[in-house]
Amino acid sequence: RKLLNSNETTKLPGREDELAKLSEFLENCLSSRKSASIYISGPPGTGKTSCVNKLLHESFPDKFNAISVNCTGISTIGHIYKKICEQLKLKCGTEKDNITSITEYITRKNPKKMVLLLLDEIDQLAGNRQSVLYSIFEWPAMSNAKIVLIGIANALDLTDRLLTRLNTKCELKPKLLHFDFTFNFQNTKLKE
Repeated sequence: RKLLNSNETTKLPGREDELAKLSEFLENCLSSRKSASIYISGPPGTGKTSCVNKLLHESFPDKFNAISVNCTGISTIGHIYKKICEQLKLKCGTEKDNITSITEYITRKNPKKMVLLLLDEIDQLAGNRQSVLYSIFEWPAMSNAKIVLIGIANALDLTDRLLTRLNTKCELKPKLLHFDFTFNFQNTKLKE
């Protein structure tokens, strides 16, 4: 568990299935140049963030314009847009200006790379203003959008509980991937 909880690790024994599913998801987005979203859930320490980081650094380096925001460091829910603007190197302004800048950026014509937005601890954005979560999860369905959204949280039912409107529209519904403490060691070679 300690090994899987480390963001620095490159070995993730027992997570081959999850890595394969994530890799296939990212490869499909790249080859089709179509936007999509995935919600990754599971208890703390199961390797959710480590698996995503491993793939981005080893299998997909420089394939995406990848930005990562840990939502536990967000002071107010609307501040997420400012964090995203900063990482995309866009001019920051009011919350409305930031949303407009991000939207224009991800829907611009013929970008060299798709944006990959990794939001870790995304459940921290849940609150009285569900509009923030809806706004972010609606980006991949926008016309001409070139964004891959990866949301990570501990809550298994976040999308069912807080984002019910997404489930009514197929194009908005994120793929789901759950991590648990059951590991698949069938294909893992252990040193004696």
